[in-house]
Amino acid sequence: MKRNLLSIFIVLIAFIAKGQTSITVIDAGSSAVISNSATIFATTTVGGIPDEKDFTIKNTSVGTISYQVRRTDILLNKISPVDSATAYFCFGISCFPATTTITPTPVAIASNGTQSLKTYLSEATITGLSKVKYQIFNSSNVNDVFTFTIFYNSPLKVNENTEFLESVSDVYPNPSINKAQIVINSNLNTSNVIITITNALGSTISSKNTELFSGKNAIILDTENLNSGIYFATISSNNTKIVKKFTINK
Repeated sequence: MKRNLLSIFIVLIAFIAKGQTSITVIDAGSSAVISNSATIFATTTVGGIPDEKDFTIKNTSVGTISYQVRRTDILLNKISPVDSATAYFCFGISCFPATTTITPTPVAIASNGTQSLKTYLSEATITGLSKVKYQIFNSSNVNDVFTFTIFYNSPLKVNENTEFLESVSDVYPNPSINKAQIVINSNLNTSNVIITITNALGSTISSKNTELFSGKNAIILDTENLNSGIYFATISSNNTKIVKKFTINK
C-alpha cells in the first residue's frame, strides 16, 4: 500500500513539474511580463533597418540553471530566392547569424539572475508576413521551456489578436504637423497600457502609461517636439502589442 502511494506521489509531482517553468520573460521596452506561448505582434520597415525586440530572461528557480535558445522560422517573407526576410538573435553576450537556429553553448543564469535576449528581423525589399518562434529552455530539463512567437505584419484584425481591445485606429492626421491622435475602443477599463513612440531607427522617443475606459478613447500622442520623419506608435499591454506607423511633416 505504501509503495503504491509513493508511486502515485512521484507521478503527481512529475505531472505538476511538467507544466511549470523556471523562466520568466519580460519585454524590456514596456517592462511587461510575457505569458508562456504568447504571440507578439510587430511591424517591419524596408531599407536595411532590422526590427529589434529586446527581452529580459529571468531564472526564478532557487538554483543556477543553464539555458539555451532555439529559433524556428515558421514563415519568412520571400520576394525572390535572393530577396527575403532574415531572422537572427543575440543571447547574453553572444550574437548568432541566421544560419544558427540553436545556441551551441548553454548560458548559466543564477537564481533570480537575468540575461538579455535580442531578436531581429531584417525585412525584404517589400514588406510581408513573417512568423518566428523562440524557445528558451533548460539544457538539463526538456520540460522546463518558455515559448513565444513574433508575428510580423499580421493581417489579423485587432479584435482577433487581443483580449480587450475592440479596435485601434490609425494615427491621424497622417502625415501630422504638430498634433496627432489615435482612437482605441476598449472592452474594459484598464490602466495597464503603455504607449511608446519610436523613430525609424528603433530609438524610443517617448513612453507613457495610459488609462483606458470601456468604450471609445481618444489618445493624444506626444508629437509636438518631433522632427519631420517616420515614426511608430506602439500600444502595449501584457502580451499584446499593436503598432501604427505615421509620418511627421513640418
